[in-house]
Amino acid sequence: MKVAIASSLQGPPEETGPDTPLDATRLARYVAENLQRRFPDMEVGLYDREKFPGKGDAYLELRDAICRWGADAAVHIHQDAGAPGARGWHILYYHDEALPLATRLVAAMSSIPSPARHGGMQRRSDVAVLKRPPASVMVEAGFFTSPEDEALGVQGWGDPIVRGISNYLIQHCHIEEKKREEEEAMVDLEWQAAPETGQGMFEGKAVDVYTAYGRGSDWLHVRINRAEKRPFLAFFTRNSDGAGFGPVALESNGYAGFVAPIAAAFNKPGLRESDYGWVAVHVLPEDSKAFRGFVRA
Repeated sequence: MKVAIASSLQGPPEETGPDTPLDATRLARYVAENLQRRFPDMEVGLYDREKFPGKGDAYLELRDAICRWGADAAVHIHQDAGAPGARGWHILYYHDEALPLATRLVAAMSSIPSPARHGGMQRRSDVAVLKRPPASVMVEAGFFTSPEDEALGVQGWGDPIVRGISNYLIQHCHIEEKKREEEEAMVDLEWQAAPETGQGMFEGKAVDVYTAYGRGSDWLHVRINRAEKRPFLAFFTRNSDGAGFGPVALESNGYAGFVAPIAAAFNKPGLRESDYGWVAVHVLPEDSKAFRGFVRA
């Protein structure tokens, strides 16, 4: 099985480099690398502007190169542009053979906090790269003119895209995914539906709460995908005796986020690296759309 991942061949402003939270080139690379790690026995080909500089008939050359390589499926990753306020994503396809891939991408990307356009997917006969191979789709990953879509970052868009392609490979193509110890050791901070009122620096304000089970020596990863620093509160409840630690006031440092061992982050007497318990992170509702967090051993 061969899967091609191709980025848009356009230049700035769609692909504006590492100082922005998102561009099509880095997003395509993220998707390709994560797919290859998940499916090490499958061939994943990455096609970007370094190989096709976006001049003349570059898209036709791109399509032909993917076909010469023998790709069974191709995923082209682009971004839209629009008037202020325009945002959202959708999947383009042409052949019926692409529908299983398109529908699984739509299902996975529905978790992205950005609206689905055109009902999530649209059949198009005027896009050359969708003609071959038949199982080809184009992902329009938000608007590069939308600060909200951009703030979701490479991982915010990339993880659902990887999940959709993975589901297609497992369910439709019967490709076996390799389980990695690193993936098994990572636990997402999950949003809790019950509303809460903040404490400490968030006292009197509504907050969104995310929780995960972990150990004092595990690493807490929190990122609020905004350029500026954003505050959050953290709590730890020890499983053995119910002892509570926190709140502690912490910051997501721009796109770099926050990373530290749980025990070190709390720095509280009595909390040991060997302690197991629940971590809770409180963020302001306006930061939830850009939130990504997990605990990793």
